[in-house]
Amino acid sequence: MRLVTFSHPDFAITPRVGALFGERVIDIQSLLAEPGPLELQTLLDDWPTRSASVAAALERGTGGIAPGAG
Repeated sequence: MRLVTFSHPDFAITPRVGALFGERVIDIQSLLAEPGPLELQTLLDDWPTRSASVAAALERGTGGIAPGAG
């Protein structure tokens, strides 16, 4: 898993935190049901306490955004 920031006109105009799996980006902010914007640096700063919830959310999550989608 590689953490990334992304934006996509069909899903999010402002940058969002995602996880890159192959050529797909999974929106971590949506999977964690974050009430507001989640910044990558904030997630990294809290990684020791949030990594388990991120892993569980990614395990439940499906789909993602493929390159060139939209």
